[in-house]
Amino acid sequence: MELKIGHTYRAKKPRKVGNTIGGYFNDREIVGLTDTEVQYDTPSMIGNRDYPRTSRENFIKWAARDVTSELPDGQWARWD
Repeated sequence: MELKIGHTYRAKKPRKVGNTIGGYFNDREIVGLTDTEVQYDTPSMIGNRDYPRTSRENFIKWAARDVTSELPDGQWARWD
């Protein structure tokens, strides 16, 4: 799987996150990328925390597919 900064990926086992009615998919948007590490944003992040990081290997194990083209412009996908 090719990983790209600014692209959003859906989990192999999607789940609902967030406290709003309906919530959001637990998608992850890549905000930083190195040869060994992925830094990402997700709708479950609250406040001004640092973006989580994981190894490329773990991210690829988690990710099912790139959903960037399926998302509303600049928004997360609603669970409902």
